[in-house]
Parts: sequence; C-alpha cells; structure tokens
Amino acid sequence: MGPRRQALRVATSALHKQLDGLVGRLSDLSDYSRYLLATTAFRASVETIPASTEVDVSGFNPTRLHDELLLDCADLTLDPRKIIYEPAIGQGRSAHLGMMYVLEGSALGARLLMGDALRLGLNGTFGARHLAKQIARPQRWEEFLQSLETAEDFDLDAAMVAASRVFEIAICCAEANRRVP
Repeated sequence: MGPRRQALRVATSALHKQLDGLVGRLSDLSDYSRYLLATTAFRASVETIPASTEVDVSGFNPTRLHDELLLDCADLTLDPRKIIYEPAIGQGRSAHLGMMYVLEGSALGARLLMGDALRLGLNGTFGARHLAKQIARPQRWEEFLQSLETAEDFDLDAAMVAASRVFEIAICCAEANRRVP
C-alpha cells in the first residue's frame, strides 16, 4: 500500500467506519431504499462541483451516478429528498485526489452492495443501475491509486481534509435517510 493511500486511510478510518455502520448490509427493500435515498442525496451534493473546478488527474474525474440513481429511485417509486450539502472540499489537485479517494473507494463497497441488490431482485437495468455503473471497471481503483501515488505538487493535508469532508457529507446523508417508510 502506497504512503499516500495509507495516510488517507488512517486519516479517514473513523469516518469510514461510521459510514459503514450507517449503511450496513442491505437485507430487504426497506434497507435498500434507505441506502438508495442516502446515496442519491450524497451524489447530488458531491456531483454539484462544477466540471471547471475538477482537475484532470490522469483521466480521473468522478464517475457521475446521479442520473442512474434518480432512475433507480423511480423504479422503486422513491422520492429523493432535495437536500444538498455544501461540498466545500477545497480546490486544486490535492483536494480533488482526496475527494476521488472516497468516491473511487466506494466502488469497492459497491461490489458487496450489488450482491445484496441482486438478492433483492434488482439489477443493472432496474433499481441498481448506479451500482452496475460503479463496478463496471474494477481496475479503475488500482489505476486511481497509481495516479494518487505519482501526482506531482501533492499536498497531503489538503487531500485529507477533502476526503474527510466527503465522508462527512456521506454520513450526513445517511443519517438524514435513516428512516424510510
């Protein structure tokens, strides 16, 4: 494990654990609906960062999932809350890499969640489009890590602040969607 990845992992481990505890495994459609609404709110927040502020890091910009999430919500007749949390992750290459560390890393968890979704009768064309898109290129994580470790003019503190802020937004979204009727 590279030193930058290790530092980001350590800096965000408590937040990551808190988020994992809020999401958990998706054992029924109620759990999945809660997760879907939280993820929709989260992606609406982080995907509001204008493309002009994104810094191309070896082709790594966020995989945008919000449109697929809205379709997944419609499949399950869910009405996503119109909550937008201010991303405020900072600007520049290092903040972008910190944000991408969380977003790209979430694809690892998405693999497990896709298994849960499939068991619930959902798939890449109904209810779990966003998961299918997120896991479509499993090698993307390793490619991102290579870019993270080799990026020039890297400010670890800025990356850690950004990664922590992205986790905080995800936690706020998960907490706001804990109860789904």
